[in-house]
Amino acid sequence: MKYKTFGPEWHDRTPDGKPNFIWATKRYFNKISEDKKLMDSTIDQEFGNYINHVFRNINLVLPIDDYDTNEIESILKRILIYSGGKLDESTVKHTFTHLVYRPCIYYFNEFRKNDNPLWGSALMLDEDTEKGANALSILKRSFSENEERKLVKHLLKHPDTALGEEVGLATSFCNGVRENEACGFNYGDIVQMNLYPGEYILRLYQTTSLHSNILKSGGKTYNAPRLIPLLDAYKDFIFKRMDYLNSVLVFPIKDENGVFNNVLDLPLVCKGTNYTKRCKSDDLSKAGRILFRDVLKMREVDVALIDNERIQIENFDVVEKDVTTYAFRRNYATRCHNVLSRVEIEYLMGHKLSDIRYQRFDFVDEDFLHEMYNKLRNNPINSFYFGKI
Repeated sequence: MKYKTFGPEWHDRTPDGKPNFIWATKRYFNKISEDKKLMDSTIDQEFGNYINHVFRNINLVLPIDDYDTNEIESILKRILIYSGGKLDESTVKHTFTHLVYRPCIYYFNEFRKNDNPLWGSALMLDEDTEKGANALSILKRSFSENEERKLVKHLLKHPDTALGEEVGLATSFCNGVRENEACGFNYGDIVQMNLYPGEYILRLYQTTSLHSNILKSGGKTYNAPRLIPLLDAYKDFIFKRMDYLNSVLVFPIKDENGVFNNVLDLPLVCKGTNYTKRCKSDDLSKAGRILFRDVLKMREVDVALIDNERIQIENFDVVEKDVTTYAFRRNYATRCHNVLSRVEIEYLMGHKLSDIRYQRFDFVDEDFLHEMYNKLRNNPINSFYFGKI
């Protein structure tokens, strides 16, 4: 068994002393070689790939704690670009993905097992794992009745104690919105219809930028702004949440996050219990993976299979960034399938409308919204929430 030593020229700490990717690689390299019973020639090859390709494309000032799937994808793109044509996309995908992924996952499994940002990522699926997983699993198109019941119980039953991230996941689960769209809502975006008192819509016209809580107009795609009729269960939950916030906060509030004259000015999805700080989509992604692991008790390989499908999807200009949001949106669309028309589903999901007889502004009409609201009342989430089944 060959053991390799990386030279001192490869700095293994950030300028402020935090472990970086090279630190994690040094820690794991010989261990994984031993675990996988690699031949000496394979060890030499992997060592050479780290020295000649991987390390040269690492951000040495980024702590290993801050790595996620986006950073790994960025490294792989840099490896391809700066190889000078020596590597092609297939080689990078099949050879280098796991060279970048494994030091991270070894580190997170050792030091951040309960908060692993790579848990359930498609990156874990090497060829052997994927074949074995497919033999044991069927890719889920929606949650089971038992899983939906668990999600309702966990996300909707405690409006006063729910963390902001949980409110965000509930918003995605009940309304089929993307994570950055959920983070863009204020409580003031919950609006009662003029013609149909007691029926409410969620007004989506702004979203957060990727990796930040900074607002921008519109949705993730050019045609995403829309009005979404609220499920009765979600309406009941969110109104109780607003009543709770009114009972514990004294308005007006002026702090580093802005000026808030009443609860309608607050972000719907806050960071933890900081009710004035808007959440980032990344925060929802992390919370969602923990939810899948600890509440739904899903196997990591099953979540990774969903994530792998998410990556492969090329549907017009719609690209999902997170496996949990993708699963929530797919479940929402499945539940809509039996009660709504195709164009209604496309509108609610923020997809391009395939029926040229309709344009997006047609759905601003409250009669349209009321009709969809009545159809959506059959969603099982309502029954689970109100204890009807």
